[in-house]
Amino acid sequence: MVTTVYAWSEQSAINCAAVSCPPLIPEAYDGRRLDGQLDARVHAFVGDPAQFEVDDSGARPEVRVNQVLDWFNVDFGGHDGVKSFLARYVSQEAREVLERPGSRLSFIDYDWTLNDIPR
Repeated sequence: MVTTVYAWSEQSAINCAAVSCPPLIPEAYDGRRLDGQLDARVHAFVGDPAQFEVDDSGARPEVRVNQVLDWFNVDFGGHDGVKSFLARYVSQEAREVLERPGSRLSFIDYDWTLNDIPR
């Protein structure tokens, strides 16, 4: 699992130039600081409502995340593993929803639109 989680941290730093891809950072990745830089990318991912959103208003709480986490859910051991991974990076309130029995994981459609610089 450690290798897989590290691979996801790397995935969260890769940019494919689509709107749903993680944004580029204004610095080079540096081997001496890589773990911290990758953790920061995951924190940015869960801090972006276009990538991660919690809805605790209904009878069954729902956590909506970027569809890429569905595509690669087996790397986490399934959807419960995705929730466990995300729980390490989110607020206490979101963590409680992720860990609540019966909470539902759903996926935000991936936006392949070119993430262009406004001109």
